[in-house]
Amino acid sequence: MTQSDLILPLLGLLTGLALGALGSGGSILALPAFVFGANVPVSSAFPTSLLVVGAVSLIGALMAAMRCRTAGCPGQEADPAAIALVGGFGMAGSFVGARLAA
Repeated sequence: MTQSDLILPLLGLLTGLALGALGSGGSILALPAFVFGANVPVSSAFPTSLLVVGAVSLIGALMAAMRCRTAGCPGQEADPAAIALVGGFGMAGSFVGARLAA
């Protein structure tokens, strides 16, 4: 068992706690966790941290949507139009930014 085997679950837990408590900020913790905790090169740590945080956020959003359907949450529903606009333009900007960076 290496030091990484012990520290990576702790770093993952801290990242999840930040996401759960604040609703964002997980990438700020995930990136250094991958770089310094797992010795992942920075060029790979960026997309990896985004993938992890995106997956955790998606799962949280799906869980919240299911809770709203069953228990109700008036005034807290997600706005599909806003999601489509921000998400669509965010993906387009990410694609263009990645192409420009290359």
